[in-house]
Amino acid sequence: MPVGLLTYANLVVHRGIEEFYRRAARVGLDSVLVADVPVMSAEPFSRAARGHGVAPILLAPPNLPRERVAKIAELSDGYTYCVARKGVTGVGAGARGGCTHRRRSVHTGAAAEGGGAGVHIGEGSVHTGAGRTREGLYAELRAAGAPPPLVGFGIATAEDVRRAISGGAEGAICGSAVAVRIEESGGDRAAAVERVSELVAALKEGTRGART
Repeated sequence: MPVGLLTYANLVVHRGIEEFYRRAARVGLDSVLVADVPVMSAEPFSRAARGHGVAPILLAPPNLPRERVAKIAELSDGYTYCVARKGVTGVGAGARGGCTHRRRSVHTGAAAEGGGAGVHIGEGSVHTGAGRTREGLYAELRAAGAPPPLVGFGIATAEDVRRAISGGAEGAICGSAVAVRIEESGGDRAAAVERVSELVAALKEGTRGART
C-alpha cells in the first residue's frame, strides 16, 4: 500500500529541500504533498522529490487559473489533490455539507492557487471560481495530462465519497476523520485500529456503484 505524507513548507526547508526528500525516500514514503506551496513555486520541491523517487503531489482548487493547470501536469505525479470546498481541511462540512465534527483544521489558503516567487502560507480561503464547475476542472486536468483527480477536504462519510466519485473524481481522500477516530480512542491502540478499520470499510462502500 502506498504511503503518502501531507506536510508544510517550513518543515521541508528547515533542513533543506534535497535533504528532506532524501530522508523521505529513505523511510519509504511514496508521495509528499506540501500543502502551502503554490503551483508556481512548486518546481524546486517537485525536482527534488522526483530526484529521490518520491511523487510530488499538488493541490488544485476550483479557482485554479487555467494557465496553471498545465503546470500541475508538468510538476506533479501520483494524483492531483482537488479541493472539495472553500475554507480549511477537517471534517467540518463534508463534500457538500452535513458533517458536524471540526478538528485537525488546516488552512490551505490562496497558496493553493497563488503565484509569485517564494512560499506563500495561509493567504485566505479557497473559493469556487475561474468560470468553471468542479467537473470542468477535472476535465481540464485530464486533458492536460495531470495525474488522476482525487477529492479531499471534509470527506468523512460514504455519501461524501459517493458524491465525489459520481461528480467525476477518481477517488476521495479522508484524513481528518481518521485522526478523529484515533483521538477518540484515548491512546488505546487496539480501539484505534478497530475504529479506523470501521471508518475505512464504510468509506469504501461509498465507492461501490458511485460511477454510473
